Amino acid sequence: MSDKITPVRECDTTLKSVFSEVNAKREETVREGLISYINTLQKETGNLLYPYPIP
Repeated sequence: MSDKITPVRECDTTLKSVFSEVNAKREETVREGLISYINTLQKETGNLLYPYPIP
């Protein structure tokens, strides 16, 4: 997944942070970062985001 995000992460500072070289080495850290980011986006946008279930 990181290979798909890395080329475009400069567009989004949060994704850049989540997929930094340090974090990308630990799947758990990346998952936590993405879940946190999704939660923030859902709070900020209300019902605009698809309510994707997070395992």
